[in-house]
Amino acid sequence: MESRTAPDPRLGAVGTDPSEELPARLLLLSWLVQEHLTATAAAFGLTHQQAWALRILDEPRPMGELAGAMRCDASNVTGIVDRLEKRGLVERRVDPDDRRVKRLAVTPAGRALRRRFEERLFSGMPGIEALGEEEGKRLLRLARKMTPDAPC
Repeated sequence: MESRTAPDPRLGAVGTDPSEELPARLLLLSWLVQEHLTATAAAFGLTHQQAWALRILDEPRPMGELAGAMRCDASNVTGIVDRLEKRGLVERRVDPDDRRVKRLAVTPAGRALRRRFEERLFSGMPGIEALGEEEGKRLLRLARKMTPDAPC
């Protein structure tokens, strides 16, 4: 009889059938990445939503666009942006084509914080160190295929 180590309880029912195990492992990986994102953001005094907003704001964009990219309601983005603005990390600018629209822009302080945050976030991403170079490239191709419209 072959001995197997006990599966991580967060995986749920894991069998030899990949159609059962793959979604469970993807779910576990997403939880591990979310935990890492939340902890890294907290180290910089940010919530994970604020950190995500800083990542997405690579160029000035309207609040509605940011809400769409974050996949949340515009009313939620208002509070996130208010707190980032209070810290001097983003600013609201009048859209040159439509004065009724406010564009969100990352300040120099916000860009510097974003750069330090991303360095720490990406250097400790769960599971990445277990992959070789070719495995990493293959996983990247698959991740791109699985998330074709991601705002990365």
